[in-house]
Formats: sequence, structure tokens, C-alpha cells
Amino acid sequence: MQTNDVIFAKEFRDMMNGRRSMAHSFKITDLPLPRLDTMINGIPKGRMALVKGVTEMFFDRLNEQEVQLVGRTTLKKRQVLSDGSFRKDSSGNYVYDQIPVSHDCVAVVSKISIGLRRFVDGREHKPSEGFKYVDYVDTSFGRKYIYILPRKHVYRLNMCALILTPNKRRVYFKGCKLALQNGNYVYLYVIPYTYRENLDVRVLGVKSSYNFDKEVTTILNYWLEQGVIFHPSLTALESQVNGQTNLGIIDLEGTVIYDEYRRYGVSMAEEREEFIG
Repeated sequence: MQTNDVIFAKEFRDMMNGRRSMAHSFKITDLPLPRLDTMINGIPKGRMALVKGVTEMFFDRLNEQEVQLVGRTTLKKRQVLSDGSFRKDSSGNYVYDQIPVSHDCVAVVSKISIGLRRFVDGREHKPSEGFKYVDYVDTSFGRKYIYILPRKHVYRLNMCALILTPNKRRVYFKGCKLALQNGNYVYLYVIPYTYRENLDVRVLGVKSSYNFDKEVTTILNYWLEQGVIFHPSLTALESQVNGQTNLGIIDLEGTVIYDEYRRYGVSMAEEREEFIG
């Protein structure tokens, strides 16, 4: 004898099939997303790193800050006039100086302004060798500052990503399968981020942690408001059917244990020594 849960599961499956057949072509990029400031949204433009152990005046304000690696051996710096404005040529374009990045240093971008001053206590202040402020850029996410730092103070971060995909993944910390109201199923996963693009994956955001619980809760609540997913109380089962207790959201046990995650390893100076050695 079939239980009410078994009957409901079959009816739900039939309804999903029917809705999917009537829906237009579906792409995961079509799903709306809320703005999330607790992670780097989308695919980061460069690799991320952590600054540690800086004692240099002003630059020590970058300690424990996450920065983006630039990865260039030469940078452009706008020439500054005595009144603080930037020099321009006859065509109105900025005039630049070329700033080399030595082998034992690395260029980074940070949202932190260190407040570097030319004079301290009435004396001209010159940063120690290896430390340099280059320039700033204005972006849609606010002003970013470009610095050069010794490699020994910069540690490459191991990032994790929150991704959306229509397909199953084999390697992930945590995941769930979601039934959409248009009849399609998608997967939300937290995975180790490897900076490789995948055509069937939409990277929602990255950060140097495997804990995306807050972001996932915000996204699911937003999708409930937008009518993207079903309310979990409407798809819940009183008893298990094929191992499921909820037809609308199915939690998936991770294949990677959290203990395997390390936020960062050795400094970039030590990386270089290991590579050369």
C-alpha cells in the first residue's frame, strides 16, 4: 500500500516534468541573485593573498588584510603635480611613469588606504626598500589602492567558491539540490576554487573560507521572495521516500572534509625558494 508521502512524491515528480516541458530554455545565468558583500561576487580578476608580519610605518595597516595579486613586473603610476593633481598631456591623457616590481617583491591591490604621508614629524618620510605606494583606481566597488610589498609578507590564499550548476559535482565541501518552480533542478555547492572556468558552472562568489551558510541562507530567502523555489514547508515529507525528507531541497553530504582546508601556506618568498630549489 502506497503511503501519502509516496503518492505526493510521485505527483511532485510528474508536476516538475510537466513544468519543465512547458518552460522555455533555461540557463542558470537567468536566475536572479541578491547583492552579497560577505564574499567576492562572481569570478575574481586575480588571485587573492593575505598580508602578514609587516612592521613598516603606514604599510603595517595592511596586516591581516586580503589583497588581490597583480602579477605584473612593471606598473604605471600617474605623475603628480605639486598641487596634488595628475599631469596630463596636450590631448588630456594622463602622463605615466613606469614602476618596476623587483623579483623579491609583488604588486597587490587593496581596498585599504594606508594614509601614506610624505612628511612625518616635520621630516621627509621615505618607505624602506621593497615598500611602495603606486596609485589608485576607482571601480564600481569603490576605490582600490595599488602597492608593492616584499614577497615575504604576502601569502597566497586558498579560496573556496559558492557555485550554481545543473550537474552533479564529485568534489565539494557541502551541497544541496534545489527544485525550481519552472520544473528544473539545480545544485548549490561549496567547492575548493581552482581559478578554472567551467561552462556548466556559475560562480556566485568566492572567499577564503568554506563556510557559506550565511550567503546560502540569504540566496534561498531571496529566491523564495522571487518565486524561484518552493517553500520548504510545502515540499516536506513526514517520512523518507527514497532517502529524501524534502522534495524541494535535498542536502548533499560533502566529499571533502573541512579539516583538509588550509587558508594559506607559506609566503610567496618561500614559494619562490622552493621553486628555485
